Amino acid sequence: MQQTAAIYIHVPFCKSKCRYCSFISASSYEPETMDVYLQRVKEELTQQAEPFSAYRIESVFFGGGTPSLLPRQAVPALLSVIRERYTLLADCEVTCEANPDSFDLDLARSWADAGVNRVSLGCQAVQATLLTLLGRPHTAEQARSAIRIARQAGIERVNLDLIYGIPTQTMEQWEESLRFLLEEGVQHVSSYALSLEKGTPLYADVQAGKLAMPDEDFMADCYERIEPMVRPYGLTPYEISNFAVPGQACRHNLVYWRNGVYLGCGPAAHGANDLHGWQRTRNTDSMEVYLKSGPMTQTEQIPLEEEMFETVMLGTRLRQGVDLAAFERRFGISLSQAYPKAVPACLARGWAVIGRGYFALTPQVWYLQNAVLQLFMERQ
Repeated sequence: MQQTAAIYIHVPFCKSKCRYCSFISASSYEPETMDVYLQRVKEELTQQAEPFSAYRIESVFFGGGTPSLLPRQAVPALLSVIRERYTLLADCEVTCEANPDSFDLDLARSWADAGVNRVSLGCQAVQATLLTLLGRPHTAEQARSAIRIARQAGIERVNLDLIYGIPTQTMEQWEESLRFLLEEGVQHVSSYALSLEKGTPLYADVQAGKLAMPDEDFMADCYERIEPMVRPYGLTPYEISNFAVPGQACRHNLVYWRNGVYLGCGPAAHGANDLHGWQRTRNTDSMEVYLKSGPMTQTEQIPLEEEMFETVMLGTRLRQGVDLAAFERRFGISLSQAYPKAVPACLARGWAVIGRGYFALTPQVWYLQNAVLQLFMERQ
């Protein structure tokens, strides 16, 4: 059977940089700059088509940055190149990220007509004070309107990104954000604890004592509230930070969590493939270099031990767990043979179970995955 892969396209444009964000992005998005960027991505897709001809594409993901800032015909044009150069599965998932303030019906319809069947909305919170603190350029009502716009355009699959652990955030505000947006009937929620990144304005405020990050107990309490909040709306957890209606899990992210093959295009985009042993790729971080010279990709060969550990690390994020048969096919030994101490220790302590062909963490330690992984750091 021909192997499947995913394509990720990084769109590095933003109206302004969010105060917590350390991703590569540009606040300048003049038409001329965007035109050159789109041409470079088309060139990169064309260059990679031959080596990726061995794969069928199961997912295409436009992330950012803010893909909804691109000209209306940009995503359709890039999808046209992908369809021309690559073999897509008939039910290929095509996702575009959007910010509520730059997502309108005309754009949504152009995406839907081009084959986009999933939209991921960066909402993060619904309280004006928290949105301002995060540097988010939209309102709660714009977020709710964006959900309706996607549906009106015929895009039924909508994900919401939400953040907890924001300085000054209360539990009541966290529950309000979840409830406010879940009432629109979305099928998927991604919820992550705020990560304080060096070099960001938010980091500077915390370092200067102007803001304080919530303690770990509050973070854990926020996480524990998600599942009981989303279950009445039909969503269940399938990954540590992701909740979905059955059958609506994000196929693109499942490629990541199963340590699968994906092509990354655009500045700072990274990828992984098994074309010449397991290897990671990363494009230049420099927007200027990318626009002037095109993709300059670095390739790193991944040692087998590291590839094994990453497969466990990513797979145990999933409620389903690590596919034992897939692990043995990939590495030529079973998970228990690869980790003869860690696997029995996890089972004996009640941290993990083996069932239906999977090794999975138990719900009570899921949030503490990093502690469990310490057992797998060494193969003994």
